[in-house]
Amino acid sequence: MLLVPEAAQAIIGSRLDKPAQDRLEAAARAVCRPIDDKRGTTEFRIDVAAVLTRRAALIALDRARTKLMAKHHIGAKVNGDPVEFLCETEDTLLDVLRDTLNLTGSKEGCSSGDCGACSVMLDGRLVCSCLVLGCEVGGRSVETIEGMAKGETLHPLQKRFLESAALQCGICTRAFWWRARRFSSERPARPSTRCATGWPATSADAPGMTRS
Repeated sequence: MLLVPEAAQAIIGSRLDKPAQDRLEAAARAVCRPIDDKRGTTEFRIDVAAVLTRRAALIALDRARTKLMAKHHIGAKVNGDPVEFLCETEDTLLDVLRDTLNLTGSKEGCSSGDCGACSVMLDGRLVCSCLVLGCEVGGRSVETIEGMAKGETLHPLQKRFLESAALQCGICTRAFWWRARRFSSERPARPSTRCATGWPATSADAPGMTRS
């Protein structure tokens, strides 16, 4: 069936019910041009090709259903919006965000939780999405870097990073933003110069943050 476009075209866009299977067999018979020798007549080989084509389609359908049923149906909140998605047991949250939800701001760097390029907030906690399974976030709240800005308005931290050119290559910038935002939220009082040493220049508009 994979090598005969006519057979595939016979069932595209339709359920694989009895009429579709009959069309599939008819298409296979129409394009099949077997030889005729002592091991089997032309008619016999055409019949075999038609039956095998039908059987291959049914097997493919059964495998697709089994794979679909093996996936987890997950409901969560992402950047404040309710979402639902299907994922394999082994899919990470990073896989789901990038490949299923098309939120590609989270990047894959080390895949071991060291670089922070895939950082997201999970129920208000900073986590590496490469270390969290997609099926673990059911009923929970996920915030990605796409949700830090409000529409076209950047977060004060993002503004200051841009103004101070504190972006480096950009891959791990989201980790700096998340950690800086968490740092400022946990320290509402203005930190001392010593406390802020080592942090990127940020905005006085961001609570608790100052230039170091």
